Amino acid sequence: MSTVTPALLQDAWDAQAFGFSSMAACAWLFYDTVIAMDQEIEHIWRARLSAAKVLYILARYATLGILIFLAISKSSQLLVEWHN
Repeated sequence: MSTVTPALLQDAWDAQAFGFSSMAACAWLFYDTVIAMDQEIEHIWRARLSAAKVLYILARYATLGILIFLAISKSSQLLVEWHN
């Protein structure tokens, strides 16, 4: 039977806080994307291809992908460490 130490409790708290803050960031970015979608379609997607358009799309959607990836990978890594 394992003993619960203060360090173990702190690690569990950190993992939970990281997971909550990551999901909150993803939710906020998703919400922002949804409410701005009509303007984005009008000004970005219908515009001709340009460096500004490519940079906007990369910044907008790469950020969301990176946040989701980090939230999933870091949370699972912390849980594995916590169980060991």
